[in-house]
Amino acid sequence: MDHRPDRRRHPRAFADFDVAIGNSLVTARDVSRSGLRCVVDEPIREMTEVEMTLQVPQPTGPTVRVVGRGAVVRVDRTADGRFELAILFLELDDAGGDAIDAYVTARAGQPTGS
Repeated sequence: MDHRPDRRRHPRAFADFDVAIGNSLVTARDVSRSGLRCVVDEPIREMTEVEMTLQVPQPTGPTVRVVGRGAVVRVDRTADGRFELAILFLELDDAGGDAIDAYVTARAGQPTGS
């Protein structure tokens, strides 16, 4: 069991929405205003910068398209041979951050899957 303190600055929530990373379409597993976790078929090296487009559902209203840039800060192989990525957002406009905050708030109290 991991007893390290959680150092995240922003709350996170379980996610189940599409994220385009380059030419790949993946599903987010969890998200916060500072980053996301997803699973991909091919690894991306740590510290690689990626362009992303997130389709963030909103508790009320239409899905919001969020465009940003991030850095892969962790890569772990999954049991099924795929790769789990942790991506730190480097560039995200305020409207995108607000859309993610609304999504996280609406899912407060739900498990994050990790």
